[in-house]
Parts: sequence; C-alpha cells; structure tokens
Amino acid sequence: MILEGLLLIVLCCTASEVFLRLPIAPRVAHLAGIGRSASRVLLSRRISDHWKERVMPRHALRMGLGTAVLAGWFALFAALIGALAWAADQLEPGFAEELTTLPGLVVCFSVSGAYLFMRHTLRGCRA
Repeated sequence: MILEGLLLIVLCCTASEVFLRLPIAPRVAHLAGIGRSASRVLLSRRISDHWKERVMPRHALRMGLGTAVLAGWFALFAALIGALAWAADQLEPGFAEELTTLPGLVVCFSVSGAYLFMRHTLRGCRA
C-alpha cells in the first residue's frame, strides 16, 4: 500500500513536469495564429477569390503539419507515461490496471493537480 502510494506520487509528479516542459502551448498558439490568418484572408473583401484559392491550401497545409506535430508530442507523452506505468507495474503488480479505473484516474488527477498547485505556490513565494 505504501509502495503503491509512492509510485502514484512519483508517476503523477513526473507526468506533470514532463507535460509542462513539452512545447505544447507554443504549438497551440502557432496553430491559433494560422487559423486567425486564414480567417482574415477568407473574410477580407479586398482579397480576390483567385488569390484566396491560391493561399488557402498553404494555410491548410501549415495547419495540418502543425496538428501532426502536436499529435506527435501527445503520442510521445503517452508513450512516456505508458513506460513509467509499465515500470511501476513491474515493481507493484496490478498497479497499472488500478490506475485505469475511474477511482484511479480521479486520484491521479487529484495528485497531479495538488502537485501543480504546490509547485505554483512555492514558485510564487521565491519570486
């Protein structure tokens, strides 16, 4: 029971730290910028339909590539969490199965939320 709790805390804190360090927010901001640019082109009356037909496929390609990169980061994150859960399952058999139940997910999100709150609070005290 104690080992399960320690593994849960380590897994959740590690997952939270890794997720914060991934360049997900800048990628989402980049995609939002592409979307804003595309909507400005589409809604502009000063841009001819011919030019819109030439530009919009480029916006779509940039949006698609950005989405693929973002999906890649999420897949990498999921693989890392899967590897950590597998390693924890080797130490405590049945641990990974317990994490995938509804109570296990609630506990994981609660521990991660508490960790992020404490991290934010302690970081604010140092500044």
